[in-house]
Amino acid sequence: MNNEKRGRGLNRALALMGAAALALAGVAATSTAASAADQNITPPQGGGSIVVHKHAGTPGSAGNGTELTGAAAAALGMGIGDVGFTIQRVMYNNVPIDLSTSAGWQHISDTLTPAQVQTGNFSLDTASPEQFTSPSGVTTFSGLQMGLYLVTETTPPANATVTADPFLVTVPHANPVDKSWIYNVHVYPKNRLADNPSKTVSNPVSPDYVVQGETVTWTLTVPVPRPPVATGGDPLPSTIESFVIQDMLDSRLTFVPSSLSVTLGGSAVSYFTVTNPDPDPAPAGNNNTLTLDFEVVAESGDRNVQTGQIYVVTFETIVTGAGEIPNHAIRVVNGVTQEVGSAQVNFGKLKVVKVRQGTTLPLSGAQFALYKSDMSGDPLLGPLTTTSTGEIVFDAIALGTGTDKEETFCIFESVPPTGYSVSGNGWTCGIELKAAAPDATVSVTVDNPPRTTPNLPLTGSSGTVAFMIGGLSLLAIAAGAATMVSRRKHNAAGDH
Repeated sequence: MNNEKRGRGLNRALALMGAAALALAGVAATSTAASAADQNITPPQGGGSIVVHKHAGTPGSAGNGTELTGAAAAALGMGIGDVGFTIQRVMYNNVPIDLSTSAGWQHISDTLTPAQVQTGNFSLDTASPEQFTSPSGVTTFSGLQMGLYLVTETTPPANATVTADPFLVTVPHANPVDKSWIYNVHVYPKNRLADNPSKTVSNPVSPDYVVQGETVTWTLTVPVPRPPVATGGDPLPSTIESFVIQDMLDSRLTFVPSSLSVTLGGSAVSYFTVTNPDPDPAPAGNNNTLTLDFEVVAESGDRNVQTGQIYVVTFETIVTGAGEIPNHAIRVVNGVTQEVGSAQVNFGKLKVVKVRQGTTLPLSGAQFALYKSDMSGDPLLGPLTTTSTGEIVFDAIALGTGTDKEETFCIFESVPPTGYSVSGNGWTCGIELKAAAPDATVSVTVDNPPRTTPNLPLTGSSGTVAFMIGGLSLLAIAAGAATMVSRRKHNAAGDH
């Protein structure tokens, strides 16, 4: 192979992959390969390979045939297992295109598409056996000869309603970065899984704080996927035969039956049976699990449940406790369990301890109310009155959802204990409640000074000295008066 022909092959590889795979988020390289290094193609011992990485998410820019690592790999999203792929070698005039020769590269242009390689002078060799991705989303086709291959997603993800488009890969593949040949080509086709099932919960802190005994609203968005395909064992049905949605409620959530709503395209549906949650364990109860079992085929023979439909389930639960309160849901299609997802609400409690100032002596009779952190509006909870232990507990109040597990509040002492004064202006602020705290409870101590009373007479110390001085003075005055009276009497007797 002369230098001109070898360079032309590399340029064609770059151009082909830039055009064919950019839209597929599979593998691609820039089509500006005029400066590509001129290197011989040397098939490795054992042949080349195509490594398929299957991830959920919106397709992005095309890869370049190399394996993604580090942050780039982490950004791919969740790997998807049990996705089936086949590959077929592309032929020209019924002869496999051989990319170890210059002649093979003459049949490849930058406009070649998966559809075109199945018409005209092009054709496809027998498809390889279907291979399924591992739980991390990877499968490898190895031992490949140098050629052009059509990669087809034959078994899509269970929760996808649209398969990924086929795409073309050359082995080897031209690396636009270092201008080398890549014999183990990594491709990253994605499915646009906009129909992924999801679960959300209403905001429990806006516009008003939800407190224990009040409700939160849960919403499940559950698309009907393609029928699951077995990768081993007994075959599964090729149509939807059963469709069940289950929601496992936390013990601190009580289902409100009248709140249940199921819609399809905005219209209510009723072709399902409901098993309400029972907190008792099976078999007497169902571990607080709400079950919706859909009638897949109507009595008329028409199908109620079909791939591509999206059901929206909403219901309310009463909050009966505090802490981190998760809520998990699944869907079961033809007996195969698939995740819908989880949502979580977080509630906290506040214990107020009232004591005499400077001591640990508990004080009863104090009244407190719980307010927002800015002290505005009406009380969120209360007022409550401290007991003989000096304590009150404000039961569960909402702190947020998901990872939002903390919230700041104020308390106001409206009535102090009898015989005591309110500390300061009665407000205690900056109290941070935490759902992750032990028993979801935060404790705060508020002390009170005794009331000020009128002064009693002084009866000791300097007061005693003052009394003594006053008493001696009175005695001295009395003695002087007695002496004067005695002298007057004596003088009067002498005159006689």
